Amino acid sequence: MADFARVLAAVDQTQGWRTLDDYLATSANVATDAMEGDQFAMAIAALVDQAGTWQGTAAQLLEVLPAPLVRPPNWPKDATRASGRVKRLAPLLRSIGITVDDTQRSRDRHRHRLLTLSRAPDEDESASAPEQASLWPEVAPPGHGRTPSDQH
Repeated sequence: MADFARVLAAVDQTQGWRTLDDYLATSANVATDAMEGDQFAMAIAALVDQAGTWQGTAAQLLEVLPAPLVRPPNWPKDATRASGRVKRLAPLLRSIGITVDDTQRSRDRHRHRLLTLSRAPDEDESASAPEQASLWPEVAPPGHGRTPSDQH
Protein backbone atom coordinates (compact mmCIF):
# COMPACT_ATOMS: atom_id res chain seq x y z
CA MET A 1 0.00 0.00 0.00
CA ALA A 2 2.91 2.33 0.59
CA ASP A 3 4.06 1.78 -2.99
CA PHE A 4 0.57 2.58 -4.23
CA ALA A 5 0.56 5.79 -2.16
CA ARG A 6 3.90 6.75 -3.72
CA VAL A 7 2.43 6.23 -7.18
CA LEU A 8 -0.57 8.37 -6.28
CA ALA A 9 1.72 11.08 -4.92
CA ALA A 10 3.72 11.04 -8.16
CA VAL A 11 0.54 11.23 -10.26
CA ASP A 12 -0.70 14.12 -8.11
CA GLN A 13 2.61 15.91 -8.55
CA THR A 14 2.67 15.55 -12.31
CA GLN A 15 -1.02 16.04 -13.04
CA GLY A 16 -1.98 18.46 -10.27
CA TRP A 17 -4.62 16.06 -8.97
CA ARG A 18 -5.48 15.20 -5.33
CA THR A 19 -5.86 11.41 -5.57
CA LEU A 20 -3.62 10.67 -2.58
CA ASP A 21 -5.84 12.78 -0.30
CA ASP A 22 -8.91 10.92 -1.56
CA TYR A 23 -7.18 7.57 -1.03
CA LEU A 24 -6.17 8.44 2.53
CA ALA A 25 -9.67 9.69 3.37
CA THR A 26 -11.21 6.49 2.02
CA SER A 27 -8.74 4.40 4.04
CA ALA A 28 -9.72 6.27 7.20
CA ASN A 29 -13.41 5.65 6.47
CA VAL A 30 -12.79 1.94 5.98
CA ALA A 31 -10.93 1.75 9.31
CA THR A 32 -13.76 3.56 11.09
CA ASP A 33 -16.35 1.24 9.55
CA ALA A 34 -14.33 -1.83 10.55
CA MET A 35 -14.02 -0.54 14.11
CA GLU A 36 -17.73 0.13 14.40
CA GLY A 37 -18.46 -3.42 13.26
CA ASP A 38 -16.23 -5.05 15.89
CA GLN A 39 -17.41 -4.81 19.50
CA PHE A 40 -14.15 -6.18 20.90
CA ALA A 41 -12.12 -3.53 19.06
CA MET A 42 -14.56 -0.82 20.21
CA ALA A 43 -14.21 -2.01 23.82
CA ILE A 44 -10.40 -1.81 23.55
CA ALA A 45 -10.63 1.69 22.07
CA ALA A 46 -12.96 2.79 24.89
CA LEU A 47 -10.57 1.33 27.48
CA VAL A 48 -7.60 3.22 26.03
CA ASP A 49 -9.63 6.43 25.76
CA GLN A 50 -10.57 6.09 29.43
CA ALA A 51 -7.26 4.86 30.86
CA GLY A 52 -4.77 6.47 28.48
CA THR A 53 -2.42 3.50 28.78
CA TRP A 54 -3.33 0.03 29.94
CA GLN A 55 -0.97 -2.88 30.62
CA GLY A 56 -1.77 -6.42 31.65
CA THR A 57 -2.18 -9.97 30.47
CA ALA A 58 -4.78 -11.05 27.96
CA ALA A 59 -6.75 -12.67 30.80
CA GLN A 60 -6.73 -9.35 32.68
CA LEU A 61 -7.88 -7.59 29.52
CA LEU A 62 -10.88 -9.90 29.28
CA GLU A 63 -11.71 -9.15 32.94
CA VAL A 64 -11.41 -5.38 32.47
CA LEU A 65 -13.39 -5.08 29.24
CA PRO A 66 -17.13 -4.88 29.74
CA ALA A 67 -18.56 -7.95 28.05
CA PRO A 68 -21.67 -7.21 26.00
CA LEU A 69 -24.99 -8.54 27.27
CA VAL A 70 -25.21 -10.82 24.26
CA ARG A 71 -21.72 -12.01 23.44
CA PRO A 72 -21.04 -11.79 19.72
CA PRO A 73 -19.57 -14.90 18.11
CA ASN A 74 -16.21 -13.19 17.54
CA TRP A 75 -15.77 -12.13 21.20
CA PRO A 76 -12.77 -14.07 22.60
CA LYS A 77 -13.71 -16.87 24.97
CA ASP A 78 -10.34 -17.16 26.73
CA ALA A 79 -6.99 -15.42 27.18
CA THR A 80 -5.28 -17.23 24.30
CA ARG A 81 -7.96 -16.19 21.85
CA ALA A 82 -7.99 -12.64 23.26
CA SER A 83 -4.24 -12.31 22.78
CA GLY A 84 -4.45 -13.52 19.19
CA ARG A 85 -7.39 -11.24 18.52
CA VAL A 86 -5.54 -8.18 19.84
CA LYS A 87 -2.58 -9.02 17.58
CA ARG A 88 -4.87 -9.28 14.57
CA LEU A 89 -6.57 -6.00 15.51
CA ALA A 90 -3.25 -4.15 15.98
CA PRO A 91 -3.11 -2.64 12.44
CA LEU A 92 -6.71 -1.45 12.73
CA LEU A 93 -6.07 -0.02 16.19
CA ARG A 94 -2.91 1.69 14.91
CA SER A 95 -4.94 3.36 12.19
CA ILE A 96 -7.03 5.10 14.87
CA GLY A 97 -4.01 6.03 16.99
CA ILE A 98 -3.78 3.13 19.46
CA THR A 99 -0.49 1.26 19.75
CA VAL A 100 -0.29 -2.38 20.79
CA ASP A 101 2.93 -3.70 22.31
CA ASP A 102 3.20 -7.37 23.28
CA THR A 103 6.96 -7.59 23.73
CA GLN A 104 7.03 -7.23 27.53
CA ARG A 105 6.84 -10.05 30.09
CA SER A 106 5.56 -9.99 33.66
CA ARG A 107 8.16 -10.01 36.42
CA ASP A 108 6.64 -12.91 38.33
CA ARG A 109 7.89 -16.47 38.02
CA HIS A 110 5.36 -17.27 35.28
CA ARG A 111 6.62 -14.48 32.98
CA HIS A 112 3.26 -13.96 31.28
CA ARG A 113 3.22 -11.92 28.08
CA LEU A 114 1.96 -8.41 28.78
CA LEU A 115 -0.15 -6.34 26.42
CA THR A 116 0.42 -2.60 26.51
CA LEU A 117 -2.32 -0.57 24.88
CA SER A 118 -1.77 3.17 24.61
CA ARG A 119 -2.75 6.21 22.65
CA ALA A 120 -0.05 7.04 20.10
CA PRO A 121 1.49 10.44 20.81
CA ASP A 122 0.33 13.21 18.51
CA GLU A 123 3.37 14.34 16.63
CA ASP A 124 3.79 17.57 14.79
CA GLU A 125 4.97 16.04 11.54
CA SER A 126 6.80 19.15 10.44
CA ALA A 127 8.87 19.25 13.63
CA SER A 128 9.61 15.58 14.23
CA ALA A 129 9.55 13.84 10.88
CA PRO A 130 12.68 13.97 8.78
CA GLU A 131 12.29 15.69 5.45
CA GLN A 132 11.65 13.10 2.78
CA ALA A 133 13.47 13.10 -0.50
CA SER A 134 11.60 13.62 -3.71
CA LEU A 135 9.95 10.57 -5.24
CA TRP A 136 11.94 11.03 -8.42
CA PRO A 137 15.53 12.23 -8.87
CA GLU A 138 16.01 15.72 -10.20
CA VAL A 139 17.00 15.52 -13.87
CA ALA A 140 18.23 18.45 -15.89
CA PRO A 141 16.53 18.99 -19.24
CA PRO A 142 18.49 17.67 -22.25
CA GLY A 143 21.40 19.93 -23.12
CA HIS A 144 21.42 21.62 -19.70
CA GLY A 145 23.97 21.00 -17.01
CA ARG A 146 26.69 19.79 -19.38
CA THR A 147 29.81 21.58 -20.36
CA PRO A 148 30.56 22.04 -24.07
CA SER A 149 33.39 19.47 -23.89
CA ASP A 150 30.92 16.81 -22.54
CA GLN A 151 28.55 17.21 -25.48
CA HIS A 152 30.87 15.69 -28.10
